[in-house]
Amino acid sequence: MPRPAQPLNSERAAYLDLHRGGCRPQSQSRSRHHVHRTHLELVKRAHVIRVLEETNWIVGGPRGAAARLGMKRTTLQSYMKRLAIERRV
Repeated sequence: MPRPAQPLNSERAAYLDLHRGGCRPQSQSRSRHHVHRTHLELVKRAHVIRVLEETNWIVGGPRGAAARLGMKRTTLQSYMKRLAIERRV
């Protein structure tokens, strides 16, 4: 069985450069993405907590937080776990 053709070193270098972010240094693009992702997660977390407080921490049911957020109860529970949201007593 014939082997697939191996790319030339210059083609491989161009391919790797393209997938590393092109002109931007890799570390700079990662840090920007990380800061933006963290901010987005904080906004999501605050919104979920606000809705949970409005519903007196009722997660499921027709008047629960999941229904208000337009998601299933189990999806909201996984969001709460991932975003470290717990009811404080």
